[in-house]
Amino acid sequence: MFPLLLASCSQLPPAQRFFDRRSPINVVDAFKYAVEADQWEFAFDCVTHESRGDSSPYRLFALRLLKNEDGITYHDLIVRSTRERPAYYRSVNEATVDVFYEGENSEGTAVFVVLSVFLLRDPATDVWLIDLVSTFSR
Repeated sequence: MFPLLLASCSQLPPAQRFFDRRSPINVVDAFKYAVEADQWEFAFDCVTHESRGDSSPYRLFALRLLKNEDGITYHDLIVRSTRERPAYYRSVNEATVDVFYEGENSEGTAVFVVLSVFLLRDPATDVWLIDLVSTFSR
């Protein structure tokens, strides 16, 4: 019984308990937490319908494998980034949050990346969602 108790203590709390998606910054933080904790369903709920496509939440696991032009996985860009500025509201329903990654690429070269995370607000639910298509296509 003791190993069972230890196993249950090692799980991270569910993201939906702690993150409100009614501000762009909260959504970025929630997505980062969910990706790091492998809580793919919640991470999937944080992205736009266009970003989801016809796939399942587990498609986001590909973030661990796909790399940007600097040789950094998208997973590392999300999880190992820091946020130092507030959200920039482009309109009532559009915002960006800049995150900063400082580390090494797959070749061991030091890199510094600024990633603008694009977000859209769903007026019907007042929830902000990350537009992965716009975020990673620039």
